Amino acid sequence: MENKSIAFLGIKNYIRDKRNIISTIFISLIFSLILFCFAYAKSIHNYWDDSVTKLVDYRTYIVSFDDQKYNIKSAIKKLKDHNHVVEVFDEESYLISMKVRDDEILKDKGNGIFLIGSIKKPINIISGKDLSNYKGNKIPLICAKQFYPFIENTQQEYVKSKSIDITDKIGYIMNMSFILSDEKEQFEIVGLYDAEANHTHGNVCYTTLNSVKRLNNKYQPEVFSNEKVNYLYMIIDDIENKDIVSKEIESDGFKINISTLHINKNMGNTIIKFVSIISLIAISLSFVAFIFIIIKKIVKRKDDYFVLKTSGYSDNKIILINNVEVLCNLVIGLLFSLAFYTIYIYIFQKFYLYDKIIFSKLSIQINYIAFIVIFAIAILIILFSSIYLKIKLRINKTKRW
Repeated sequence: MENKSIAFLGIKNYIRDKRNIISTIFISLIFSLILFCFAYAKSIHNYWDDSVTKLVDYRTYIVSFDDQKYNIKSAIKKLKDHNHVVEVFDEESYLISMKVRDDEILKDKGNGIFLIGSIKKPINIISGKDLSNYKGNKIPLICAKQFYPFIENTQQEYVKSKSIDITDKIGYIMNMSFILSDEKEQFEIVGLYDAEANHTHGNVCYTTLNSVKRLNNKYQPEVFSNEKVNYLYMIIDDIENKDIVSKEIESDGFKINISTLHINKNMGNTIIKFVSIISLIAISLSFVAFIFIIIKKIVKRKDDYFVLKTSGYSDNKIILINNVEVLCNLVIGLLFSLAFYTIYIYIFQKFYLYDKIIFSKLSIQINYIAFIVIFAIAILIILFSSIYLKIKLRINKTKRW
């Protein structure tokens, strides 16, 4: 019965004191921001980790070789003999910049895409076919269904509103030109991939290695003809096998220098920094305000505590009553924080990420480490409140409070 009385008095104090409404709001703000920061940080980290498994470009590496030991042809032959190596090719077969010259697709002349030479199935095809066994007389093409024929300066500039839906363009003959030429080349769209699902922008199309090589030799032969190089491009079967391949080829005089594509984390990291700074300021101010309210309540209730002491309640029991009230603040604040957290996620995705192509599939989920942090903060608050009240209760003359 005595324990019930203590719990009842603590809950009663929470209900009757209007300051608890404000303190609950502050604690909700603190907890919800902690939930959001930890959730976003973990989600973006997992998102980047998943991204490297999507595109063939992440497992395409520039490999240097000893030009005293190999020439281009012998180096290609030697590398292809190694396990996990899918394809090896020279630089002129890899990349060329093109622009769309087809009014049915795009009338804006200031456009551009990256045309990449690659393996038969460079990416997960959602519609159409891959590059194998193409029988037409055009250049086969695999593009994003969210076709984005623009090369922007920053990630922030890649927005959904500028992409072009080419879902119905399988088999379509599209005219494109080399970026510095007006001569048209004909390409046939044989397959489509999902840019959003593959965490990319949609301004990359894939074709065969021979097609890129022919285009480079035709439009910019001077770039490659007089240059003696000691590096090649190598595609492996899985990014997880990079270390195995690297160790094997090193014994034959090869060295993996760098992958052709790196994750640009600038935009995601900028968001983390911005959210963290704003949240830290808000959490700090809210925490100070919450502690101030606790102190203010204890000081204002000196007469109530005096009555409780004269009624036979020990200091420890009075502290327990106060702790029950603080606990009500924390528990109800946590419940409200979950609602606030849900609102933050909705606003963040609806009004910020909604038009960002690369983050379209970013799913923000709760990081349970946040609850450990929240629990630790709750313990500290209860300890502070208990210690402060205990110090006050030791003062015999309550008027000195």
